[in-house]
Amino acid sequence: VNAANQIDWANLQWPQNGAINTGGTYNVYAQTYEPGVTDAAGQGAGLSAWIGYSTSNTDPSTWTNWVVATYNTDAGNNDEYMANIAGGLTANKYYYASRFKLGAAPYVYGGFAGGFWNGTSNVSGELLVAPEWTLGWPKAENPSSSGFVAKVNLDSPGTAYFVVLPSGATAPTPTQVKAGQNASGASVAANLKGTIACAAGTTEYTLNVSGLTGSTTYDVYFTAEGTVNNLQVTVALKSVTTSTSATAPVVSTPVFNTVGTTTAVLGGTIDSDGGSAIT
Repeated sequence: VNAANQIDWANLQWPQNGAINTGGTYNVYAQTYEPGVTDAAGQGAGLSAWIGYSTSNTDPSTWTNWVVATYNTDAGNNDEYMANIAGGLTANKYYYASRFKLGAAPYVYGGFAGGFWNGTSNVSGELLVAPEWTLGWPKAENPSSSGFVAKVNLDSPGTAYFVVLPSGATAPTPTQVKAGQNASGASVAANLKGTIACAAGTTEYTLNVSGLTGSTTYDVYFTAEGTVNNLQVTVALKSVTTSTSATAPVVSTPVFNTVGTTTAVLGGTIDSDGGSAIT
């Protein structure tokens, strides 16, 4: 039996789960019902609401991180509240639930999506926060006639992935990049994809790419994930142009003149400088 004036019903309305990059926004919605309070138009008097989060999938009454939720709208006889819980979150997996209070009555906790949190039928939501690129990364640099160097740097430990596609190709999804695929879901050649382990945050890691065509522009799509399968929700595009292929000069019509005991005059035509005669 609820204590006097304790809220009759509360839930975690939406979303059940989600994923963002570090620094993104993640709005969570929850509803509550108390006869004579929430069934009137507008915000019910005396109500307070929070959305809490934890890295442990435990009873939310034991959590310490709570974000104040603001009144959003009426939903039938319920009042709906919302809060952005992403501020300050680093790459990890988080669980979240709602908390409500009416006046001096005890807190109640809402789970997804049918009522009070109980850990079975009404549970916490799940949020994956992916690592973010350190400012200025990723990079596709130091082009040669047959490749370049892929450079990555994450704000926390994780793994970076990339695929090399023709210039102007349709962008693949993060999941496709991780799988080494193009936007059609077809696997690219082994030399056109890469995986780079990032053991530490804010540290550059590199991988040499080879087997490309000289004097050609390529689109390189990068994505990354942290240590709990928290894949980024976006891809980063960097373009790189390989240098002109180096070809050894060819000397034709060689001429040997004035051959002496220790000297000789040699001549001919070289193809790399316009065919001028050389001696």
